[in-house]
Amino acid sequence: MEKGTLTVWLNVCGLLLLVAGCGSKLSVSDYDSKVATGHRQILNAQYLQAVKSLEDAYNVAEKFDQDPLLARCLIVEANLRQNDLSAVSQASELLQVYPEEPRASELMGKALLAGGNYNEAERHLVLAKKLYEQPADISRTNDLLALSRYLSTYSQGNPKLAEEYLGEIKDTDLVHSVDKARREVGTEG
Repeated sequence: MEKGTLTVWLNVCGLLLLVAGCGSKLSVSDYDSKVATGHRQILNAQYLQAVKSLEDAYNVAEKFDQDPLLARCLIVEANLRQNDLSAVSQASELLQVYPEEPRASELMGKALLAGGNYNEAERHLVLAKKLYEQPADISRTNDLLALSRYLSTYSQGNPKLAEEYLGEIKDTDLVHSVDKARREVGTEG
């Protein structure tokens, strides 16, 4: 092969590699964009739209052999917030794929908590707390643990001890949500 032809082939191969590299960066960008959109939609209580955006992100991740963990976590979160019963099975699947992922354990705990399985929820939340490293994540998990213990103890007929657990919750929004729910069902403590 002549030197000029070899140079042309090398340039073409280099260009193809560059284009292929750009394509994978675009897929990462596309995934990130769809996840960010889904997250914003969750924050705006647009749960059905969020699930759609996050399923699109998941498909992009699968297509380009990326880890879809964040999209999967947010899908479960969106479904939890709209009281979709599929959230429990989705959280369970997530936990099977990512057994050492604290977000998976936390989501499983939240799903079980929403379903009234307080003791099992507590087990998953304790595991999430052990796996988390960031103080904000640990604090949030502590609040969920206290909520789980509050609900469990209250449902067992011990409202005085339940109130002590409620007092452990630091997130004022969570405390206000519990207070609002108690007023709505007439169980003000």
